[in-house]
Amino acid sequence: MNKVNITIVDADQTYIEPLIEYFVNKLGREKLEITVITRAESLAQYLSTPRNIDIVLINRNMYTEQLLKHNIWNVFYLCETEAESSRGGIYKYIGADDIYEYVFRNLNTAIKTKLSAERKPNIILVYSPLGGCGKTTISLALAKVLASEGKEVLYISVDDIQNYDAVLGDETHMESDFRDVILSSIELNKAQFSRYLNKNGFYYIRPVEGSLLTAGYRFEDFVRVAIMAKKSMLYDYIVFDASSTFSDNLCGFMRQADINLIIVRQDIMSVRKIDKFMSTVDYKGGNNFAFLCNMYDESLRICFTEEYMRNKCVPRAFFKFFTGDNVCDDIVRSKEFSDYIELNF
Repeated sequence: MNKVNITIVDADQTYIEPLIEYFVNKLGREKLEITVITRAESLAQYLSTPRNIDIVLINRNMYTEQLLKHNIWNVFYLCETEAESSRGGIYKYIGADDIYEYVFRNLNTAIKTKLSAERKPNIILVYSPLGGCGKTTISLALAKVLASEGKEVLYISVDDIQNYDAVLGDETHMESDFRDVILSSIELNKAQFSRYLNKNGFYYIRPVEGSLLTAGYRFEDFVRVAIMAKKSMLYDYIVFDASSTFSDNLCGFMRQADINLIIVRQDIMSVRKIDKFMSTVDYKGGNNFAFLCNMYDESLRICFTEEYMRNKCVPRAFFKFFTGDNVCDDIVRSKEFSDYIELNF
């Protein structure tokens, strides 16, 4: 595989290590070739032979004009002070996540495509303990945008009462032998599985007629389908729209999901409920949790700024409050949503 070359130049080895860990977690170790340089003499030796480098992250204090003699696609300066970064560069202590986002947002298109083209299948678990927060709408919008970018996307809904068929204009239902054919299988067979799917830009399992409970399905049945779908390598993304019910099975699946998108709202009741949810999960144990504020109204109080919530949950994006029959399409077309997708997927 043609790896992306990243060279990081900074005198502080302890600073570099978490930065590398974050990039590896986001992009995959198999896609990266990382070189670390902590001394000026080592940098001079490294640049003494011609180099082709995709990304260079270099402390501005260690910059050398020798870099100009090499084929380097992207150079980012790490600055020791915010004042220095205002003249061009990244304030190095803003955090690995913010540095990653800055770098990816400003990458040359060819390198960004190179990073995205070979991404392994990812399970995106969309969850919220809040009813009526727009979780399904966000899930469908996410699936639509990813599919519009040429990705193979599978959408799975585990809401007991499923309503996404109304958004997609689909009146068909899941065949009764889904359990016998798919859930009894060790792995997904594309020909068999396609019998239970429809496509509207992205693939989705047809909704059941009635409810999952009355049809005899369990949460773990669809977790198994999602995991089999990932292993099958048939899809780039599996968008898993979970119900608001909290359970041990959900916690276990959060540890297996590649990305957990937690949908929140800005009012005090919602924020306090999110606070209780966060006390039960290890949302800081990895880099795969992101909090998104939906139905945002800038004229109203933003309760995430309350003292007890600081440093607990900082929403990564705010999506406006839309009304009407085309809310999903309105979100897809919104700049806030497209910017978030471009930056993170």
